[in-house]
Amino acid sequence: MTLLLVFFALVVGGEAINLTACLALERYHVVAPSIVMAIFFVASIAVLWLSWRLAIRLTEPRLRGADRQHLLLVLSTAINAPMIA
Repeated sequence: MTLLLVFFALVVGGEAINLTACLALERYHVVAPSIVMAIFFVASIAVLWLSWRLAIRLTEPRLRGADRQHLLLVLSTAINAPMIA
């Protein structure tokens, strides 16, 4: 549930920035209105993708000290174990 809430918050913030930037481009005639629409579409897709990647990274569980030591023990054992074919 936390993942979806973080994703939703990031998307809302990103799309607000996207919309504001595209409206500014159109209002001050920096580029043609048809190009602004294409920029908005591409930026919207980028916001969705980046928000999902960032939400996953922000909400992934952190390893505590004991868990990290256990993981290192398992990995070192697996590396040193002989391969059976």
